[in-house]
Amino acid sequence: MKKQFTELISACSALVFLLFLTPTDSTAQYCASNANSTSFEHISNVTNGAFSNPSGNTSYTDYTDLGSIGDSGTGVPVTLSVEISGGFPDDDIWIFVDSDGDGDFQVDEQVGVSIDFDNGAAVQTVLVPMTVPADAVLGERRLRIQMFEDFDDTNPSDPCETGFLFGKVEDYII
Repeated sequence: MKKQFTELISACSALVFLLFLTPTDSTAQYCASNANSTSFEHISNVTNGAFSNPSGNTSYTDYTDLGSIGDSGTGVPVTLSVEISGGFPDDDIWIFVDSDGDGDFQVDEQVGVSIDFDNGAAVQTVLVPMTVPADAVLGERRLRIQMFEDFDDTNPSDPCETGFLFGKVEDYII
């Protein structure tokens, strides 16, 4: 009887471990963000060190399957090079990082911004300095780049904004 009781306790302990202590699925469902049109302007390339990703003319692309675009460290400034095709004087680039690792973006997780950057060229490269907060969770984090025409310079941008008039959104891992 004692042996059966011990086996039952072991089985229950294993079940409790599986139910409560095993990490859950880490595939987070990040909010949507996209433009209505990319006909006038869009992100055409993102570069960070040796990483370079030419991208197409779509309103949103998830590039997280490419792996990390580089090590941002925490508290260490990094400059992303964002190439824009098209562009107008009211264009902005906003960069967000899920720095707390909770599977969503918050307005206060904005780590870089370039406002009204247009220089009149058909294709232009914008250097956007960013710094992941020193208290960010360690490991890979999702990074979102929003490029859009912001006629009224709404500050800060909403990382989950959908349906803005012109631009593009791209997600990466850093």
